[in-house]
Amino acid sequence: MLYDSVEPVMEVPDIGNDGDDANGGGTIYLFSILRDGLSYLAACPPCIGNQNNPSGGLGISPLLITEFLHKIADTFVIYFGDPADESAVKDNFSTAYQLLEEMVDYGWPLTTEPNALTDLIRPPTVMAKVRLSIIVLVGGAQMILL
Repeated sequence: MLYDSVEPVMEVPDIGNDGDDANGGGTIYLFSILRDGLSYLAACPPCIGNQNNPSGGLGISPLLITEFLHKIADTFVIYFGDPADESAVKDNFSTAYQLLEEMVDYGWPLTTEPNALTDLIRPPTVMAKVRLSIIVLVGGAQMILL
C-alpha cells in the first residue's frame, strides 16, 4: 500500500527557492499522518519561529506539528463522525474550512480544544442543512442548496 511507504517526516528540496541559504537552504519539511484513509499533511520551512538559527535546522519541535495534525483529525471525527474520511470532509467542506481557520493562526496552532471549537463553530446537522435550503428558497434563489 502506498501509505505504508510514506515516512512521517520528509525533507524535500524547495525548487521555487533556488537554494537560497538566507531563506532556509532550499528545504521544506513535510509532516504527514494517515487516519481513516485520509492523509493530513503539513509543510514547514526550516527555522520556523527562529530566523536567527544559522544551522538551518527545523526550529520547532516536530512533535508539536505531528500532535497538531492528530488534533485536526480528532476534531474532524468529533464534527463529522467516525470515520472522518474523504466523503465526510467533502460533504462538510465549509465546516472543515472554518475549523482550520479557527485552529491555525498565521501557521501556528491556536484553538485546538474541542469544547471551545464547538462554541465557535456549530457541528453540522441535517436540520441546519434543511434550514439553509429553506432560507435560500425564501430569498428567491432558484436552486436548493443542501
